[in-house]
Amino acid sequence: MKRKILIIEDNRETALVLGEYLLDFGFDSEVAITGKEAIEKFNKSSFDIVLADFKLPDIDGQTVVTKFRHIHPDIKVIFLTAHYLSLKNANTLVLEKPCRPKKILDAINKMLLS
Repeated sequence: MKRKILIIEDNRETALVLGEYLLDFGFDSEVAITGKEAIEKFNKSSFDIVLADFKLPDIDGQTVVTKFRHIHPDIKVIFLTAHYLSLKNANTLVLEKPCRPKKILDAINKMLLS
């Protein structure tokens, strides 16, 4: 069974390229461009991990993840951001943009093993 990842990224092209890259390594993914779209997808499906941009056009990524954690408190999250972000949560990693896909893949595997 493939692991499923929700990619929340306001740059559609970046999100789709990342999704294709992760598919090559056995991951299924869904893409959300806005926080609202991400919340709708999260409520309709089950995900093993969330890759979230911090800065979204409608709701910031941290607010979106807080809503997710009301539903699924242990959801694993990797924030991808060009802005400094310090979060204290064992199920959260922060990667600074720009970030190579291999580094994202390594972070996903690390989170799924923890």
